[in-house]
Amino acid sequence: MDGSRWASGSRGRPGPQGNLAHDLGYLEQTDNGRHLLDVLRGTGAALTLRAVRPGLDVWCGGPQLARSVGALILRSDNPLTDALAEVTGRYDVVFVDCPPALGPLIDAALLAANLLIVPVRTDHASLHGLEMIGDRFREVRPESSGAELLGITIFDVSRRATALSSEVARSIRAGFGDPHPRILPAIRRSERAAFEMRASGRVAHEYAAANPSSASAASLADGYEALALQVLEVLEVLWDQPAGR
Repeated sequence: MDGSRWASGSRGRPGPQGNLAHDLGYLEQTDNGRHLLDVLRGTGAALTLRAVRPGLDVWCGGPQLARSVGALILRSDNPLTDALAEVTGRYDVVFVDCPPALGPLIDAALLAANLLIVPVRTDHASLHGLEMIGDRFREVRPESSGAELLGITIFDVSRRATALSSEVARSIRAGFGDPHPRILPAIRRSERAAFEMRASGRVAHEYAAANPSSASAASLADGYEALALQVLEVLEVLWDQPAGR
């Protein structure tokens, strides 16, 4: 795959606190977002944590970034785009994990990303937020940029809410018009598994492997696997198309 492409995804985080450090268990190594703040200011380079998982490096967010984000003024040349351009040749895919609130962090990610993946819950507030993200995406990215929506995933879904999920998917399609957005596999709700995953610094498939008797852990891992596989299938199709399509 071409390592010059990356995607932006907002995963329902309450803010840029660096929660991924808990999820992946690198809390003791993080710089709390200090270097990433320097990147966004255009005054320094990012700190790369190598091999957080096999084939996975991380640039850290955290409290220092969260405390200063309101004072950030995004430059027209977007330092995040420049910083990513320097490293993307080393990677197949770069994900920018964003907080759900609009602001300079989202703007920087939207300007830098080639593709956008948006998670949404099955409530009206989340659907309204999805509409706002779509509007902001169109505002900050010129049509000539080639940036596009890869898809939307409904997450935190109750096992008994199949009909509701289908209704929300129809609302998303209707709200975006033609062409309809791609609806990616949903992620089921499992509060206990989600809590224990973060507490142990494991992602879904690692947690399921450590808890083989847990049906909820297996279901959560299967959901993330289905989502990842479909995203990869879409990426392969997009990257096989000629440049400048």
